[in-house]
Amino acid sequence: MRHPWEIGWSYPGLWSLRQLPWQDGAMVDSAVQTFAATGEGPTERVRGAPNGLWLKVPPHVVRLSIDVPSRTIFVWWICRAWW
Repeated sequence: MRHPWEIGWSYPGLWSLRQLPWQDGAMVDSAVQTFAATGEGPTERVRGAPNGLWLKVPPHVVRLSIDVPSRTIFVWWICRAWW
């Protein structure tokens, strides 16, 4: 059985989550938890950041980074998708 990764929220990540309407915040939180548990979700690599990802949660995008040794996914911020 696959063990889920830990989720670490940065202060900007928490702040941006709390600025969203609650329905959008719940959708983003659920997508991050699903990604941590299963590795599934629409993602795109961040150029210039070998461990950085964009997790697409329309109409938002979540900036993540992955720390493999500690099995932790860090949420850095959430913003409206520009694509």
